[in-house]
Parts: sequence; structure tokens; C-alpha cells
Amino acid sequence: MKQYKGYYIDNVIFHNESEIDKHIENKAVEAYMIAVELFMKECSIEYSMYVNEKAENLVNNFGYTWEQVEELEIKVMTAA
Repeated sequence: MKQYKGYYIDNVIFHNESEIDKHIENKAVEAYMIAVELFMKECSIEYSMYVNEKAENLVNNFGYTWEQVEELEIKVMTAA
């Protein structure tokens, strides 16, 4: 069993490194969407900074463009 980025390639849950990378990316997107929901419920500087931190993570670590991040934000806001 090989460890990669804190997860194990065990051929049960994860079969290769790309599955782990995709899982980590999905969790980052989910965290951003939750941050936007929190900001919508309570508009505060703290939540605004939290949303920005999660957005920068998507852009800097996963190659998202700011337009893609904005699309995610609009998706969350229209669903609410």
C-alpha cells in the first residue's frame, strides 16, 4: 500500500494518484462552496476573507481561473 498526499492507494477506495488528486480537488471545491454559503448567511469581513482564502486555493493550487471560481460562486448563490 502506497501513501500519497496523506491518502493510501489501497485499490479499494483509491486506485492511483490521479484519483487522489481529483478527490483533493473536489474537497477544495466543496470547501469553497460551503464558504460562500456561510458568507451568504452572515455577511462579515471574516467570512469574506475565508471565501477569498478558499478561492485563492483553487486558483493557486488547482489551476482554476477566476472566471471558473466566479461560476462556482454564482452556482451556489442561485441554488440558495
